[in-house]
Amino acid sequence: MQFLSIIDMAMGWGVLRNYHAHAKEMGSDPSSIPLFFLMPPASLLSFESGVGEMPHPNPACTIHHEVEIVFRIGQNGRPDAICVGLDLTNRTEQEVAKRDGLPWSDAKGFPNSAPHGPWCPYKAGVFEVRLSVNGEMRQQGSSSMMIHSIDRILEALRERFDPQPGDLIFTGTPSGVGPIQQGDEIIAELHQEGRCISRLQLHIHAQ
Repeated sequence: MQFLSIIDMAMGWGVLRNYHAHAKEMGSDPSSIPLFFLMPPASLLSFESGVGEMPHPNPACTIHHEVEIVFRIGQNGRPDAICVGLDLTNRTEQEVAKRDGLPWSDAKGFPNSAPHGPWCPYKAGVFEVRLSVNGEMRQQGSSSMMIHSIDRILEALRERFDPQPGDLIFTGTPSGVGPIQQGDEIIAELHQEGRCISRLQLHIHAQ
């Protein structure tokens, strides 16, 4: 009998409402346990140089930026690398899904919806993220503000799912999310101990 092997392809796992202020701005309540949504492989977009460009996902819809701390699961099941990432969210589709009780796949899992910057070896501590659009600072947050820590997120993920080495965990976004437009210049940074350890400069061009 022949069995199909598991495809060696990283998945993304997004954590919902992991900052009190963001939950409030979205009109939602934080959860006492980490809640996850899946990010398919086609949604993950790596910019190892830290600089890149991508087309606006859908000019007919409202697309919001959400800057996040992202860690990668290593061979030992622990975080082995960390970077800054974006969870680009189709707010138009999300509102329809919320209203009709539908899955959020169209809002959170579309191709290239989760770009991320270069990796840095993981070292436990406090991480800070920030995001600016066209020079205007829009989002700032810290891992110390997260409702569920990186360790707790990974523990909860293992309890309910089977995350694999190479999978990416997007840990949630601080407040200040907002729309992106064609022509925007987005800069997202991850800092630790006063030093920028991952930076993504992304130009959004027309389709």
